[in-house]
Amino acid sequence: MEARLEENLDIWRTLSRLVANRNSTDAVFLNQIKQPLTRFGIHRLVTQYGVLASQTVPSLATKRVSPHTIRHTTAVHLLRAGVDINTLARGSFYVTRPTLMTYTAARKDLEAAAKELFEVVKSGKVKIEINQTFKLADAAQAHRDLEARKTTGSTVLLP
Repeated sequence: MEARLEENLDIWRTLSRLVANRNSTDAVFLNQIKQPLTRFGIHRLVTQYGVLASQTVPSLATKRVSPHTIRHTTAVHLLRAGVDINTLARGSFYVTRPTLMTYTAARKDLEAAAKELFEVVKSGKVKIEINQTFKLADAAQAHRDLEARKTTGSTVLLP
């Protein structure tokens, strides 16, 4: 694990050197004609190198590798290295409630995050409005109502 963390830090050190003496408006990554690399160019490169990497790591051949994959993988590595999730949420990483569980794959991390969330709710700092409830047997109707945008606020399924 420590060797992998050191490899990740090497990547960040290299990227830091790339941006060290640039203006904030200067592009860091350029294409073949020395123009800023577009999101399409980045996607093409990541896909291309994902296919290349699958020759060495065959399990990659069945996975979809994209810039989004790299972003999430980087966030997970940073969290496991001890970076606080709130730091990632404040920065450029896309960390929201639906994606939060991606970063809490270990059971103990999930339990700690859930405990912290419920403490904030209990304190009253966060108010949760439950505007409609459905019996679990009526889950299909709940889904239809959600899809049809007939609901507002939180929807809860009850056992």
